[in-house]
Amino acid sequence: MPVSVHVGMRVQLDTPEGGKGTVKYVGPIEGAKNPVYVGIHFDEQRVRGHDGLIKGRRYFECPAGYGGCVHPKRVLLGKRLMDGIRIRYGGVRDPDEARIEIFRARTEAKEKDSAPQASSAISRSESGNSSNSGNPNVNFELVGEAKLMDKLKQFHTLENVSLEGLRISVAGDTNEIKGLSSLTSLNLENNLFNDWMEVSHICRNLTRLEELRLGGNMLPLLLANPAVDIFKNSTLKILVLNQLQHACEAVAVLGASGQLSLLEELHLCYNNLTSLPKDAFGQDPTQAFPNLSLVNLEYNSISCFEDIRPVTNLPRLSMLMLGFNKLTRLNPSILMQCRNVLEALYMQDNILLENVNSLEGLLEIVDTVEQLPKLKSLRVIRNAPLDALFDNDTVKLRMYLIARLPQLDQLNLSQIRTKERVSAERYYLNWCKSVSKDSKENHSPEKFKYYRDYELKHGEQKSEKESRPAKLSDKLLHLNFSYDGKEKKKRVPGSIQVSKLCVLARRLFKLGRATDIKLSLKTVEDGHVMILDDEMLPLRHYPVQSGDKIIVSDGNAA
Repeated sequence: MPVSVHVGMRVQLDTPEGGKGTVKYVGPIEGAKNPVYVGIHFDEQRVRGHDGLIKGRRYFECPAGYGGCVHPKRVLLGKRLMDGIRIRYGGVRDPDEARIEIFRARTEAKEKDSAPQASSAISRSESGNSSNSGNPNVNFELVGEAKLMDKLKQFHTLENVSLEGLRISVAGDTNEIKGLSSLTSLNLENNLFNDWMEVSHICRNLTRLEELRLGGNMLPLLLANPAVDIFKNSTLKILVLNQLQHACEAVAVLGASGQLSLLEELHLCYNNLTSLPKDAFGQDPTQAFPNLSLVNLEYNSISCFEDIRPVTNLPRLSMLMLGFNKLTRLNPSILMQCRNVLEALYMQDNILLENVNSLEGLLEIVDTVEQLPKLKSLRVIRNAPLDALFDNDTVKLRMYLIARLPQLDQLNLSQIRTKERVSAERYYLNWCKSVSKDSKENHSPEKFKYYRDYELKHGEQKSEKESRPAKLSDKLLHLNFSYDGKEKKKRVPGSIQVSKLCVLARRLFKLGRATDIKLSLKTVEDGHVMILDDEMLPLRHYPVQSGDKIIVSDGNAA
């Protein structure tokens, strides 16, 4: 057993899945055949896990199902930072990978021995009859690989380094780290760090470091006093603390000590956050985070804007990402606190309008967003209750939002084109009429904001059918298809899905299914080219008209 294994150390098993955990016990197990075992509290629950109690005797404590005792040979220890760089960029083979391969081979051999003999016989018969089968030992050589590897081995020239999942746990030699003089981005996610001081030793010797990713490590709660010099003289602009225990507490401590004053982006995803501490950004965010403009809180469990109020105290917050949470409605009083700086608001994959009066909730959303004068980008796709209000027709919802929020330049990551805005305004006129007609109060459609403006601009719309986006669903479009210098003309309905348009393109140019293709639309009006990247959307979703060109290209091309 390696003498360096001790209680509190972070380790990983030699299985291909690589279960990580913290050593809780090193010593004998009563009644077991080996003299020494390593007791581990694993990060994830195991099929045969326990709580540290074995045959009535307790060796350590952990939640039920998270404990396990393994032979020392099964344990992979952490590495130094430079060892990881030599493995990833210097062509050095990872010795741990050899142990993982041995374990995989043993497992496959056991499975083969336990398989029915009939299956083995069939397998041998099949392999024996394949006289024309290809040689499995074919060697491939990448053109320019040697030159590229030689360049990567010059560590002092490396600017972006990713060591994700390489079991790094300590900084190592300080002078070697200083040799990474060009490094600006470092990814240390999913490693074996459990000490903030090791992170400090790395960062303090990388004088040009601007981006640091620490997610997936088991770092402890950061206390105020030891934190004073963690990021001393920090040049960090991007800090990623996804899937990290005590991430908010770390941000508060580091911010209060003035070590993140240059930070521009902060990512706190996958932390199961339900709220932010009141001091998440320090007592005075204007001093602690004067440059922080992007906060990413996606993939958490936030249900109310009140629970993230500290974010609104950031003086330069321009982008707030709240996708994949549990938000049901917006809070105007909270968002108004950042109305003069917020430019992008992401709320996709939430449950907006759940348990809320549909129409009132919808109007609350658009009224709130409209009061953010600098907001140019909004993302609200895949909010089931909101989608249901428009019969789960994403095109209708998009048209409504474009018309109702004229300050937007981008909706759901798609740029809003001039022709699309015109179509949206016409759709909105008919939507207002339809809702007014169906309401119990029988209100005039003019009660809806912008109705009168759009009516004066576009005239009275005769029917909802005529007001669909670009009026394409009920007539054929004359399009020019282009592939590899060949041209084909074809008439298609505006309602055709992009996926079916791909099938049509393959048929026109006799392309097999094995050929991966992508479609782009080039408008005849201004020559603008956009990729048709969502196969489920109808063609009318895009600003297309007769005479436009559909460009068919290799899907694998850059």
